[in-house]
Amino acid sequence: MRSHFAAWQSSVCHSMMCEYRLPWIHNQDRDLLTLWPILKPVLVWLAVFQMFAAGLASTDGNIQIAVEVVLFLGLGLVVLVSPMRGWELGLLLCLVVVTLGSFSGEGLGVFAVNAKQNTLGVLSVIVFPRMKFQMRGAW
Repeated sequence: MRSHFAAWQSSVCHSMMCEYRLPWIHNQDRDLLTLWPILKPVLVWLAVFQMFAAGLASTDGNIQIAVEVVLFLGLGLVVLVSPMRGWELGLLLCLVVVTLGSFSGEGLGVFAVNAKQNTLGVLSVIVFPRMKFQMRGAW
C-alpha cells in the first residue's frame, strides 16, 4: 500500500515531468538529435575542425569564424528545439548574466570574444552529453 506522500510525490512528479521542467515542450518526438541523427557526427566534426581552424594564422580567422557560426547555429538549433532540463536552463541563465557582466565591465571587443567563447562552451556542455556519440562510423 502506497503512502499518501508517495502518491502525492508521484502526482507532482508526473505533472512536472520530473526531469524536464518545461512540460509544454516535453515531447521526445521533438528531440532534434533523434529526428536527424546525421547532426551528431556533423556537430562533432565541426567542433574538431573549429579547433584546427583556430590555429590557422594564414586565413586571418575567416575559416574559424565561418566554422564557429555554423557550429553555433547547429548547437543553438538543437538547444532551442529539443526539450530542456532544469540545470540546462540554469546554465543558460548563468551565461546571460556573465555575458551581460562582461559587457558592462569591459569594452565591446572583449565582450564579443567572451560571448562567443562562453556561448559555444555552454551550448556544447548542453548538447554533447545528449548525443551518446560513438566514433566508430565517423572515421
